[in-house]
Amino acid sequence: ANLAEIIYKLGPAMKNNSITHFEVYECHLGVPEATFLFNTFRDMNSLEELCIDCEEEEGGVLAHLDDDDMAGCIPSLAACTGMRSLKLRCLNISTNSSAALRGVFPRMATLRVLVLRGNSLDDNCTRLLAQGLSGCKQIQSLDLSDNR
Repeated sequence: ANLAEIIYKLGPAMKNNSITHFEVYECHLGVPEATFLFNTFRDMNSLEELCIDCEEEEGGVLAHLDDDDMAGCIPSLAACTGMRSLKLRCLNISTNSSAALRGVFPRMATLRVLVLRGNSLDDNCTRLLAQGLSGCKQIQSLDLSDNR
């Protein structure tokens, strides 16, 4: 089964339950899968750790998403107010999705670890991220490596 099938089958079971950790590695993620997956997070307010890593073992990127696609998905994470660890790797995050994250971070009062490795972050993106994180005094680990 591919990731899309798994996400669609698990979607109803993931909503309104007590799942605290969700991890996906080396996944092929297109717009329909990402949209469905992130919409599911709207109903997962117990989520504490999220890791979506679309890097291939050989170093390629498996996400078929652009910055606007991710910018449309990210606002659903605002419901995850208990998030302690957020890892979004190799998802083509850039300016628009950084602006979306800026709006989400203030709602994540317990965020301690943020990994945005392997995206398309530039100086403008880091300014946007810093604005969103300015009130997050509890951040302990920030990984922005392997960006442009």
